Amino acid sequence: MEIKSNKIKSMNDFVCGILLTGLGIWLVLSKNVTEGRILKAHDQGFIRPDSYIRIIGWLIIILAVIITVRAINFKREKETSALWFRISKESFLSFVALGLFIFFLPRLGFAISTFVFGFFTVTLYMLKETEHQGFNRRQKIKRILFSAVFSIALVLLIYLVFTKILLVVLP
Repeated sequence: MEIKSNKIKSMNDFVCGILLTGLGIWLVLSKNVTEGRILKAHDQGFIRPDSYIRIIGWLIIILAVIITVRAINFKREKETSALWFRISKESFLSFVALGLFIFFLPRLGFAISTFVFGFFTVTLYMLKETEHQGFNRRQKIKRILFSAVFSIALVLLIYLVFTKILLVVLP
C-alpha cells in the first residue's frame, strides 16, 4: 500500500510534521506535564518546573510547521515521494534504549538511568560513524572512555540546569 499525493512533495515529512505538531500542542497545553514532588514555592513568573517542557513544546510546534509547509508541493513539481519508513538497527536500538530509560528512571533514579542511556546512545552512534575507519583496540577504548566522560558531563549539566535554575526535583 502506497500513500502518495501530487499535492505533497514528501509524504514522510508531511505526516511527521503533522504528528510532531500534535505532540508540541499537547506539551504546551497539557496541565499535567510535570508530576511528583514539585517545588512551587519558588515559582517566579517564567521560572517554573514546567517551563522547559513548554519551551520544547513551542520549538517542536514551530519546527514541525516548517517541515509540514515545506512538504507541500506549491510549485507543482512532478516528482513526489510516497510515505515509507526505513528503520536502521541504530534507530531501533535507540527506541529500545529510550523505552528502557523511561522504565528504569523511577526505579534507578536520574543519575544512573541518564548516564547509562547517554553512554549507550553516544557509544552506539560513535561506533556506527567510525566503523569503516579501521581503528585499533586502543583507539576504540579511548572513544568509549570519551563516551563515558561525555555522559557524566551530560548528567551533571542536566542536573545543574534542572535542579538549580529551573528548580525541578529530579527522580
